Amino acid sequence: DGVNTVIPHGDTVYNPTNRPNLFISEADAIDLGNNFASLHPMMQPMMSMFNAGDLAVIHRVGYANQSRSHFDSQDYWERGVPHNPDVKDGMFYRQLQEMLDLTDPTNSFAAASIDGSAFTALKGSTPFPNFTSAEQFNFLGDADERSKFLGQLPSGVGAGDGKGVLGLYGDSPLAKAFYANTVHSTGTALGGTLNTLAGAEGAYVPENGAVYPGGSLGDRLSECAKLFKRTDARILGVETGGFDTHSNQGAIYGSHGNRLQGVAEGFNALSLDLQDQWDDLVIVTMTEFGRTSLENGSGGTDHAEASAIFVAGGGVNGGVYN
Repeated sequence: DGVNTVIPHGDTVYNPTNRPNLFISEADAIDLGNNFASLHPMMQPMMSMFNAGDLAVIHRVGYANQSRSHFDSQDYWERGVPHNPDVKDGMFYRQLQEMLDLTDPTNSFAAASIDGSAFTALKGSTPFPNFTSAEQFNFLGDADERSKFLGQLPSGVGAGDGKGVLGLYGDSPLAKAFYANTVHSTGTALGGTLNTLAGAEGAYVPENGAVYPGGSLGDRLSECAKLFKRTDARILGVETGGFDTHSNQGAIYGSHGNRLQGVAEGFNALSLDLQDQWDDLVIVTMTEFGRTSLENGSGGTDHAEASAIFVAGGGVNGGVYN
């Protein structure tokens, strides 16, 4: 609910009549200093970044002919081109493709979805991995057993000198198929990723007093910090849900406030933990759409259009953007 996240107190439509159970007074909200918008009070952990000029608060963000379908709108955002089915690759994938040679095994871990499924924004002809922890992205057994099972790629498509699982990529009957090069490049990416992540495994202790929020969001953000420190990853993504608040949303406290608190604590933890990389880091939120200005009959809000996003990092020009 972008309206209760970056609260438009300067808009007279935001009032207790339109939101009898969800209205948050200006006195209870966090003043952002622009005489229009305030921040939800549970997002206080983000204010250290805002006050340092490292957080951009951008509200009323959407696109023309906004879809109110979760699936369509999320797909449009992640591809970066609404209403255009001809664009197949994700927006971040297209950027990485311009920057890097994605056929080079050393770039196989340029990006990852720290999630149970791959994000559309990172999908393209060369696959990037998805997992919830680096330790999960491997075979069972000790290091020697895993190495033997992984094996090695053939020296070329159909060369016949591959071993183990990687040997299947190029030496199988697939090598004679028209998509043999794609299969071989997939094996190359798999081997490169497994080798990279093997060096990233192990216990991790956040730095500079960073404390991640509880639950899966905090676990995955901590995993991101570890991977940014231990690998050459350029883009890592996480997802958190529970914002489809059709009922019992809550104003300051409750479902919505609790989730905003987790997001704010996550931002704060990353800003502390990744201080050595802060000037080269950008943290961005994304959501498929906003919620209605009018509260519904169930103490919640329904699908609407524009919402709010946050952008943080040492190179960000902070402030409120209308």
